[in-house]
Amino acid sequence: MTDANFSSPQTNSCWIAPDATHLICLRSSARRPDASSFRLSAAPDLDLLFAQGHLVGWLLGDPARYLTADWEMPVSEAPAEATRSLLARTLMTTMSPEVEAIEDGDPEAWRRLRGLVEELRAVREDRRRTEILQATVDRLVEWYES
Repeated sequence: MTDANFSSPQTNSCWIAPDATHLICLRSSARRPDASSFRLSAAPDLDLLFAQGHLVGWLLGDPARYLTADWEMPVSEAPAEATRSLLARTLMTTMSPEVEAIEDGDPEAWRRLRGLVEELRAVREDRRRTEILQATVDRLVEWYES
């Protein structure tokens, strides 16, 4: 089996539910859903999205549950509700247009980013997952502060 047999289209359009119950990623050239569109359940909480016979993206249910560092196995316990909320905020912070506002030095965007940093540091439950989010946000601050 070669890598080409297991490739999937790169996605560059992403949406996360405000309560982080699911994450949807689509190709920019995704075809419009029509009567032939369908979802294929590939694994627990993972559906592949098809439109007009082509793979156009994927949907991940409860993405906080699968938040890990490197190649670790996910923690078996369900994520805390706070972790889900923090994941949604972290993802929204690292995507357009928020990340561009941070990059441009927008004071309000920086205030929101620093608020997220402080909130992540204050969390005491579900620490393994929140440490991963905190490392992501800390890298973002480091990149754009310099």
